Amino acid sequence: MNIVVLSGDNAIADATSSAYNRMYTYSQGVDHMHIITRGNAAQESVITQDTLSVYIVKATSKIGAFWKYLRTGLSIIKKISKENDVVITAQDPFFFGALAVVLSRLAGGVPVEIQVHGDLEYIVAKSWIRYIMSRYTIMHSQSIRVVSEKNKEYIATQFPLYSGNVAVLPVLVDATPFRKIASFSLTPHILVVSRLEKEKNIQEALHICKDILAHVPTARLRIAGQGSREQELLDTARSLDIDTKVEFLGFRKDIDEVYADSQILLHTAPAEGFGLVFVEAGLSALPIIGYKSGILPEISDMYAVVGDRDALVRYATAILSDASLWKEHSERVHARAQKYIMTPDVYRRSLVGLWRNMLSS
Repeated sequence: MNIVVLSGDNAIADATSSAYNRMYTYSQGVDHMHIITRGNAAQESVITQDTLSVYIVKATSKIGAFWKYLRTGLSIIKKISKENDVVITAQDPFFFGALAVVLSRLAGGVPVEIQVHGDLEYIVAKSWIRYIMSRYTIMHSQSIRVVSEKNKEYIATQFPLYSGNVAVLPVLVDATPFRKIASFSLTPHILVVSRLEKEKNIQEALHICKDILAHVPTARLRIAGQGSREQELLDTARSLDIDTKVEFLGFRKDIDEVYADSQILLHTAPAEGFGLVFVEAGLSALPIIGYKSGILPEISDMYAVVGDRDALVRYATAILSDASLWKEHSERVHARAQKYIMTPDVYRRSLVGLWRNMLSS
């Protein structure tokens, strides 16, 4: 079985990167994996190592990229399809999904897998073009691989005829660093772990923190992460008169220590496809509150619809004021996070199993 991967991840083009090493691990489960991606090199090239080949294309526009991906994909499939089963997998249901469907048609009907990593319902609500593209690609694919039950439920609702084609395979989580366990404290740290960008809605966390402080004045907000909005967030903290209660930690390599030294994780992003931060916090036995997104409802019971600040303030106030309640939620998220622990070998077998099922069905 040969897999043709259509990707936009530049990191895969770097043979020293973790993304490349991850794909190499996956390729060990098939005859050969062919990845077409963009890269930072000056020229187009091919990196080959055992069962993995990475084809680096260069283009200055989306139209140019579409044509180069298509030409490269057709060339690969022409060489391998006579003696091998082939599956095309696309990293999203939009540009790469459309590319995969066209490539499949031109290559004689090669099976297509569409990957959905983001919150599809949220994304298509923001863009009618992506809405149309996702409908087209999902309806012309043989398998849809999603990272959360939320995406599976949305696709089943929107495409009931294709619900049998949807499979859930969560993000591969390295649980090794998260051995330390959080504990209750009367001087609690409320933790935000996120890129400091507009779509992550960290402004909301500052407003929620201000309301929590009215009930738990000993609390402190710690924000771990980097991004273009840091100064704006600093200004907001000052305008809310909570700047002395907010600490910006920047990027932290010892994020496991930060989780263990906190008493609650606050997550205010309106959408997540998966939400790795939820698993990391859960493995650290750190109670989680946030707006409903990604796998949060599968790990924590303390979530609310986007915009319901009062609900999050109530959750935080209750749990930070009651050690027994805090412990109950701590143990619950820790237990639920365990199901997301998977070794690379187990993940690879699960992934390859999905591809084999596509071919057999």
